[in-house]
Amino acid sequence: MAILWLASYPKSGNTWVRAFLTNHYLNPPEPLSLEAVRQATKGDAEIWPYQQVLEKPVRTLSTEQALALRPQAHRALAASQPGDILIKTHSPYKFSGGQQIITPDVTGGAIHIVRNPWDVAVSYADHFGKSFEDTAVDMANAGLAIWPNPVQVVQPVGDWSNHASSWMSAKIPRLTVRYEDMVAKPNETFAQIIKFACMDDDPERLERAIRFSRFEELSQQEAADGFAERSKTSEKFFRKGGVGGWREVLPPAVVRQIAKDHRKMARALKYMTSDGRITV
Repeated sequence: MAILWLASYPKSGNTWVRAFLTNHYLNPPEPLSLEAVRQATKGDAEIWPYQQVLEKPVRTLSTEQALALRPQAHRALAASQPGDILIKTHSPYKFSGGQQIITPDVTGGAIHIVRNPWDVAVSYADHFGKSFEDTAVDMANAGLAIWPNPVQVVQPVGDWSNHASSWMSAKIPRLTVRYEDMVAKPNETFAQIIKFACMDDDPERLERAIRFSRFEELSQQEAADGFAERSKTSEKFFRKGGVGGWREVLPPAVVRQIAKDHRKMARALKYMTSDGRITV
């Protein structure tokens, strides 16, 4: 029993890939509802695996205690169903200081999703109700965490650059896919995901899952039925789903700050050229 991680920095396309994989695996005759997708996939911040290994309420845990319990919670997740299991995480493989965040002995591999940091900033600011300036600060914060709520424990996140590099340098089977490639060449990119996950590669099934999980479908479902993962500070979970929308809204100073903070990783992921030109 091992975990196949679906890993991404917040607001980078994790839910889109979850919807695609769930529609592909279950192969329904019509698109699965957002609630069905949510119920079919688990996340490593959910309270229940922590509660399994505790004799007291999870809400009494300090941040340090919750982090120390992650290995036991991950093992409970891995043992929660026969065979391998897909688990969503917004955590890095390791924190920038080297602290292990993901448990190696129950890790089978990872589908790692990245998105250019300027578009991440726009979506992150909307989701968490922050200014663009404060969002840029968050994205450069090596100790950043999403704080607990009634249904989730604390989620270590860290800065955008280390989050990407920690997964890309992890000694595990790993497929890194760019959000931008999922938009520009969905058939090719999602086929890579299916191949990596050792799922049925029937072309018709692939095309149907892509169609059932397209942004327009997910957005329409949210408009009709809502979505439990939408934050209280955001009007919609599925905002625009495009590429390069940051150019219309991010202040120039924030654009420059993000470029300064994440230049090395942005270049490695081909979001920036060697002479500093942003490519997305």
